[in-house]
Amino acid sequence: MEPSLRSSGIKSILAVRTSYQNNPNGLIILYQCDRHRQWTVEEIDLLESIAAQVGIAIAQAKLLEQARQQQQELQQAKETAEAANKSQKQFPCQHES
Repeated sequence: MEPSLRSSGIKSILAVRTSYQNNPNGLIILYQCDRHRQWTVEEIDLLESIAAQVGIAIAQAKLLEQARQQQQELQQAKETAEAANKSQKQFPCQHES
């Protein structure tokens, strides 16, 4: 175990990455300070199941944020186009004959 973990009092650690479609997006870490322990297969399986669900949730949150950003950009582009259209109507181009 790393010296920095020992100095913080951590005696046992279990870490599982979160991911979505094999793209890592986080890490879940369990630790125990009061004693050394051997993590059971059931504990590891449970943490891996939780990590899978958290990985999906993180990916969905990122997708929602991207969609919100795109919606905001579209709204801004629409407002710019409407302002340009309004300006064009107020000041039509004068063509020389």
